[in-house]
Amino acid sequence: MFDDEFDLDHFFSKGFVVRKLKKENSDKLLNCLKSEVFIEADNVFDVYESKNYLASNGQVIEPDFNVDLKKSLSFDWKEVKHPDIWINGVNGPHSSEKPFNNYPEMFTEFWLDVENSMDWFTSIYGNFTHRYMLAHKYKLNHSLGWHHDLSDSTWFNNILYLGDSDFTKNDGGYLSISDCSIDDKGLPKEIISILAEVLPNHGTLITIDNMNPRLLHKVHPMKCDKERFTLSCQFGYIDNIMGKTLNKV
Repeated sequence: MFDDEFDLDHFFSKGFVVRKLKKENSDKLLNCLKSEVFIEADNVFDVYESKNYLASNGQVIEPDFNVDLKKSLSFDWKEVKHPDIWINGVNGPHSSEKPFNNYPEMFTEFWLDVENSMDWFTSIYGNFTHRYMLAHKYKLNHSLGWHHDLSDSTWFNNILYLGDSDFTKNDGGYLSISDCSIDDKGLPKEIISILAEVLPNHGTLITIDNMNPRLLHKVHPMKCDKERFTLSCQFGYIDNIMGKTLNKV
């Protein structure tokens, strides 16, 4: 399925790993994603007082931690134009009994194959119980500021880039990953160094450690009208971590 293997040592030492999906697999996923419905997001990150945002299909509540995080990174979120949101990602299921229920079968099979390729991890920590799939469509000037996704309570953040054109840095739309210092609340204080810059070329899959608050990532503004989609899936243990009850001794 991939042209290269998962570099386990790099993941645990650097906090991320980049792989390349075989073209025939990428093409099939892209063709399927093009037929899906995306909606524009309105005022997505104007959440500092209301702690919620409005998408065109209704209200979505922002966790308090996300609000505090965006406050701490407000220098990088001013006038950000959010990418279009996949409507099935907004309304999608979070069931551990029926993973990926109601998502396109092709997407489901792909992410289960990715998950199965990580048996080195699940053999130690157990099978994932939380899987959250989403997708975005980027257009001219769309971007995301510095952030991490810790409040999703998942361990692995998988982002697959799909599109019909090759990118250079001059096109924008590329991903930067940084190391940052954090305060006693776990919020970023300052960016220390840029760890990687990843072009959103077709079939590129990046997996980020979603448990490390020092890892931030951002999407630079799109400077072209090239086709750029992301299909993402997060794996984790939210049922185990958030719902665990200890037996009384």
